[in-house]
Amino acid sequence: MEAPVLNSRYSYHAIFTDICKTRFNHLVTRLFVTSSTLEILVFSVLTKGDSSLIESLFLFTPKFVVLNIASLLIIVARKNYMHVQSFGYRNDITYVLGQVFSLKSLIFLAVYTMASVLVGLVLGGSVNISPAESIYSRLLTWCVLPFFYTVQHILFDRDRLSFSFDSQFQPPQEYITSKLGTIAVRSGILSTAFLLLHPFVFGFTSSTWFLNISTVLKLTFLSFIVFLNFEFINLGFDSHMSIGCLHKGKPISTLSSTPIETLIDGLRSKKPFTKLTAFQELSYRATAMSVSLRDPIYHTRYRNQNLWNIILKECIDVIEQSNTSVIKFLETLQNKPNKSKRPERSFTNSINDHARDELFGNVPESMAQPSSLNYGITSQSFRESDHNNKLPLKMENILIQNKRTSNKKSRINQTDDFVFDHVHRYDEPIITHEPSIVKFIRGINLYIRGKLSSVFFPSGTKSKDEKLDLASIFDVFLSSKKRQADILVPLASCNGCAVVALMGFLVKSHAEDQKGVVVASVGEVLKVLERSVGVLGRFADWDPKSSLTATLFNKEVEQGPDAVSVLYNLCISAFLEIVLKYNALLNEVYLDDDVLRLSRWVLDICNTESM
Repeated sequence: MEAPVLNSRYSYHAIFTDICKTRFNHLVTRLFVTSSTLEILVFSVLTKGDSSLIESLFLFTPKFVVLNIASLLIIVARKNYMHVQSFGYRNDITYVLGQVFSLKSLIFLAVYTMASVLVGLVLGGSVNISPAESIYSRLLTWCVLPFFYTVQHILFDRDRLSFSFDSQFQPPQEYITSKLGTIAVRSGILSTAFLLLHPFVFGFTSSTWFLNISTVLKLTFLSFIVFLNFEFINLGFDSHMSIGCLHKGKPISTLSSTPIETLIDGLRSKKPFTKLTAFQELSYRATAMSVSLRDPIYHTRYRNQNLWNIILKECIDVIEQSNTSVIKFLETLQNKPNKSKRPERSFTNSINDHARDELFGNVPESMAQPSSLNYGITSQSFRESDHNNKLPLKMENILIQNKRTSNKKSRINQTDDFVFDHVHRYDEPIITHEPSIVKFIRGINLYIRGKLSSVFFPSGTKSKDEKLDLASIFDVFLSSKKRQADILVPLASCNGCAVVALMGFLVKSHAEDQKGVVVASVGEVLKVLERSVGVLGRFADWDPKSSLTATLFNKEVEQGPDAVSVLYNLCISAFLEIVLKYNALLNEVYLDDDVLRLSRWVLDICNTESM
């Protein structure tokens, strides 16, 4: 069924574009005007010196204009390079080379250079730089600081807007307030880096390796001011562009005379940002407390058919697109030589043996069609005398408890944090794991030490050190499961919103529209989620092992969560929510064999954790 043909003036993209322009105007005319005024007043009061009140008032206007020009330069560049999807680099080296040696890096270097000169021109006088020190301050603001900040901006992909799966609206004031401490710390870190590297910076540029302490402290404080201005400008831009799917407290589609048709137009948009916002609105409608946001989807019809069927199709298409990408990647892994296959295990045995629970295996098995996947579960292993296609009713009280069992390797522990208890970002910064560059440097160090030991102390060198290949050191640095997940699912937030929307509508409609078309689609939704659990679970269990990890570290190296693994946990949580809500109703619904097996598995997990 095709969506209604909409006038371009009322398309979701057109409405959302106008809203983004409004948010951009508010950023310039409200936030930056206020912040520039306060900044000038604070520095004027703290560093008044011999300037009279009349002189300060006379200089206020040009300073105000210059600071706002610097802000405009940065946010215009940010607007042109803003994105929500990943770039698709396979490893850190290609990412660094592709980003640093690009036109984008040159543009941002020019933008930050001009902005640094302007900020230094306005606020540099507050640092009391002497004429003899002015050459270093100019070198700092014209070259060093723009280069430092551009490098970190490019390497950390500061142009990408990140969204959580279960948060569809984020007020800019709250966002800025929550991040003020972060930008202060980041500015302090960058200033400290300059403090440590300044002998090399000025030594190679001005032949002066060591400056007096007073000059160094002044330049460090100036660098902190410039970095803090850059951070606040970027923070303001992020806060206004990542507000979400609401405008003045209402969903964006309500600005149209046909809101649901307009929402469907957004779900079908080819623009990633527009498509993501539309799915955010859909998940917001699905999980909101107000029934009025879901009633139009329950009852709106087009050409004698309910619009829910179109919405369901769009959600399934997004989910299946990710499943297909993951399946193709796993097939390439299977076709590689020297890949040993893990023996197939019985599903019932895996339920009763959580300590060795490897439901989906670490090595992908043969996959022909998504619908024909058994995900490591044989139909023969589940045949019982009383087996049928109906889910047995669980009469006892089943509760999900946020507690961890003693078995840390079980897949159960990766789903105990329920999706709505915490905000999960698939690209959130993880600072608790060892970075790849640290592993790389440590591997090189251990390799050299091993070689030196083999020369000077051959009797004390272990055989495994002699067999260590230098290529294995680069293997850890180059391979990246997280980047591979970003390639397979470049817009993971959209997939997460689709899963949350399907779960929300089914859970809410169970009480709000029991005989409606949404409830009737429970079997189809469970089948899609079951397929996603199988496919994404295989990737989540995939471990790109390297000889360096096994030889040098002799332990499992913890990695940050990748997009596919987070989606896997989200799909299991959604599947479980629907099964628990529709438990009695599912006795009257035909269930696919794979859906039935996964349903019994998650229910047994619930029983195990509730004991």
